[in-house]
Amino acid sequence: MWVSYHRMIVQIYHFPILFLSYLYNLQIISHVCHQNTLHLMNKNIQHALEQDSVIDITTMGRKSGTPCRIEIWHRQVNGRTYITGTPGTRDWYANLLEHPSFIFHFKESIELDLHTTARPITNPDERRQVLAALSMKWYHEQVHSIEDLVAGSPLVEVIFSE
Repeated sequence: MWVSYHRMIVQIYHFPILFLSYLYNLQIISHVCHQNTLHLMNKNIQHALEQDSVIDITTMGRKSGTPCRIEIWHRQVNGRTYITGTPGTRDWYANLLEHPSFIFHFKESIELDLHTTARPITNPDERRQVLAALSMKWYHEQVHSIEDLVAGSPLVEVIFSE
C-alpha cells in the first residue's frame, strides 16, 4: 500500500514538471515544423512573385474606411516587388497613401493572403530607375516616354513582413 501511495504522490508531484517538459518539447517540435513550413512557403512565395503577375489587393478606403479589393498587376525589379499603373489618379493608390497597410492576395500559382505595407516611391530618380526596368515593358508601350510614367504613374514598393 505504501509503495502505491508513494508512486501516486511522486506522479502527482512530478506531473507539472513532466507536463511542462512535454509542452516545451512540443513547442520545439512545433517551432521546427513552423520553420520548415516557412522555408517551403517562402520558396512558393518567391516562385509566385517571379512567375505570376495578376494579384488582388485589399486596401482600406481613405474616405469610407471599408476594405476595397481590386485585381491588379505586380512587377519584380531587382528582387523587389512593385505595384504601378499608367499615368493618372487611382483610388487604390490614394488609399495606400492614407493607409499603407494592405493585403496582397496571390491567386495564380498559389492562393495566399499576406499582410504587407506599401512604400510610395516619390523620388524621381528612384521612380525612373524602377519604371525603366525591362519588367515594366507593358507600361512603356502605353506612353510616349518613360518620363510620362515618372511624372504621373502611381508607384509603390510592396514591403513583406515576416
